[in-house]
Amino acid sequence: MLIYYTNISVRQLLAMYVVALCLLAYFYVPYNTADLHRIYATMKSFSSLSFSAFWKTYGVTSSEPLARILYWGIGKTGIYGLLPALNTLICYSCFFYVLKRSAQLIKASRQSIAIALLMFMSIGHFMSVISNIRTMLVIAVIACCMFRESAEKKFSVFHLVLYASTIFIHNIALLLLALRLLCLLIDKHISLYKRTLTLVFAVVGIVIAFQFAPGTIWNDIVKTVENYTTGGYSYTWEYIIGMLIVVAALYIGITDHNACKSGLTVQENRLNEFKSYFWFSMLLAGASFPIFSLFYRLVSGVVSVFSIPFVIEVLEIQTSGYRQRGKQLSPRSAVLVFSILLLLLSCSRGSLCSYKFFVL
Repeated sequence: MLIYYTNISVRQLLAMYVVALCLLAYFYVPYNTADLHRIYATMKSFSSLSFSAFWKTYGVTSSEPLARILYWGIGKTGIYGLLPALNTLICYSCFFYVLKRSAQLIKASRQSIAIALLMFMSIGHFMSVISNIRTMLVIAVIACCMFRESAEKKFSVFHLVLYASTIFIHNIALLLLALRLLCLLIDKHISLYKRTLTLVFAVVGIVIAFQFAPGTIWNDIVKTVENYTTGGYSYTWEYIIGMLIVVAALYIGITDHNACKSGLTVQENRLNEFKSYFWFSMLLAGASFPIFSLFYRLVSGVVSVFSIPFVIEVLEIQTSGYRQRGKQLSPRSAVLVFSILLLLLSCSRGSLCSYKFFVL
């Protein structure tokens, strides 16, 4: 609402929003079944050790050493709330960067930005950011790097470092990096030489990663797949939210495609490559539908971020021209309806009962 009704810059308002979310994350008290509750117990165990003892016992044998180093470091401070607060800062800084820069490229109105933000936040992934930690952190960092490279053409060695780092935080990074590699290899606008060079670097990176922690990465991948496909859990509320996200994403993607062809909205060609990640992530989400844990992570995290440019372009559709074609519900109204439904479902699902600031 502040974006629409005030003259404060979008950048400043989003920064204020991130700070507010960080404060909520810092004071969050996880329920005893939440992932963060188990992480806090791990941090307490790690913090009792010196770094050398910690590394020999828990670091060198792990496929996620960077995550464990983070747990050890924050655990040493004794201020456990720094972990969800820091994760919130990184994740939403990355998410809002994609939102802000997409809006700038499209030259979207403040009203469109406000509605796009409403829809993105209505998905309810705040709990995943402050409790699951690793999954959303990896998704946020990789999505931001992919956006900078595809939409802004900002290639950096630092991106390669970030990509490599995410592999040692959560193995979902391998899936997202495979998606990035696939899009690079099939992009006709990139020369064969650059595509070959990219493939070589990817292979070398994989070899180095597996040599750094021999056996553990592959074993962890196998173990994760087994847990997802055999012993995983299922949560009806989140399945419903996930399916609604898919329906909304399909509507937005198809509407954007038709509107761009008809000249009813601004088509920003620099976003086309980033949009291709959206369609590939939709295919992955569809294929993973029977596997709840993977399906919900893909739709609430990956699909929602990759759909941001679509949402903004759809909100910029010329309503008068759209109605002249016999459409009763404008795309802007449809996005608002989806946002309200997602918000109501997110507020109704049971996991929100674990959000509290203190324990009596």
